Amino acid sequence: MSYPTYFLLDKHADLQAVKTKMNKIYQVQAKPEIDMNRQAGYENKFIWGLAPLTKMHLDTEYEGVPEAADPIYSYILTAIAVFILLIACINFVNLTIAQSLKRNKEIGIRKVVGSLRSQLVGQFLGESLMVCLVSFLAAVLLASLALPLFGQMAGKRLSLGSLFDLQLLAGLVLLFIFTGILAGFYPALVLSGLNPVQALEGRSKFGKNNYLAKGLVVLQFALATFLNIATLFISAQFNYMTKADLGYRDKDLVEFIADKAIMNKPLMDLMKTEYSRTPGVQQASYSNVGKFGGKTQAGGKEFEAVYERVDADYLVTLQVPVLKGRNFSGAFPADSLNSVLVNEAFAKEAGWDDPVGKTVSMVEPAPRAIYSVQITGRP
Repeated sequence: MSYPTYFLLDKHADLQAVKTKMNKIYQVQAKPEIDMNRQAGYENKFIWGLAPLTKMHLDTEYEGVPEAADPIYSYILTAIAVFILLIACINFVNLTIAQSLKRNKEIGIRKVVGSLRSQLVGQFLGESLMVCLVSFLAAVLLASLALPLFGQMAGKRLSLGSLFDLQLLAGLVLLFIFTGILAGFYPALVLSGLNPVQALEGRSKFGKNNYLAKGLVVLQFALATFLNIATLFISAQFNYMTKADLGYRDKDLVEFIADKAIMNKPLMDLMKTEYSRTPGVQQASYSNVGKFGGKTQAGGKEFEAVYERVDADYLVTLQVPVLKGRNFSGAFPADSLNSVLVNEAFAKEAGWDDPVGKTVSMVEPAPRAIYSVQITGRP
């Protein structure tokens, strides 16, 4: 249940047959685990299945799998890009209309010599597409220059070669055409509809009572204000995440997973001793692989809690402060059987102001055990 397994299947393999066979094996081989879950109060049904890696990437159904990611971040980045593009389009429309007074005579002369409105619309749309093309090429150039720094900040290996995908290139071309038409359509309709006589006399004042143009200005500033506020908010959140006190030292830590040492305390003690002798290592300790949880009873309540088995030097290695009570100690051999350490979040959930000496019952597959409690760390 803790580890995904990867298969490279033949392209002609019958996926349904594989799933059926997996479930039959699961019902037999995993029966002890199923019974343990039931004893712990869980009636969840786990079903073995197959999923392509491409589907797992942005699917919340596969939460916890290394290849899975929350699609909300992709949606946020997409929304930001759409907002910026929309602001640019609105700005282009407003600037085009504002500059239209300088082209009144040009438009009037074209109409007088016989230019059709459709021809003027085509001209203005063509100009809009040319401006978008120049902007598009400039954006690609700026992106290529900023890509190394952005990749370093994001911790990703990014390259412009990723753009040379037929579907992505087709999408970019469609986006370019759509943006050019979107930005140039309204100005083309407005400018091509000018009265030739008024245009030649310079008496066209369509912008004075053009409520749509004024509304676009308001919308542009509203979107820009929203993006600025969102940027400040995200920046504050990022600073909090990177600078907040976690309650332990999170730097210069190295974690090793040794499967053969699981449930083998003499071997774990030996590995800890050997690692401690390594030059540059200040402190070493061990804990169980992964974190386990279950229904817990404390303070007259029953709630879900996560617990981890650690040795006496675990808090010392992570530099976690003990706020009340004491840390585990080799001077008290009974600690491994009847003592636990809890954090402030646990004490708050249990309703304890002073948890030292209280008891907690953790429902496990084995017979229920009662532990005395000392509190340490932070939420």
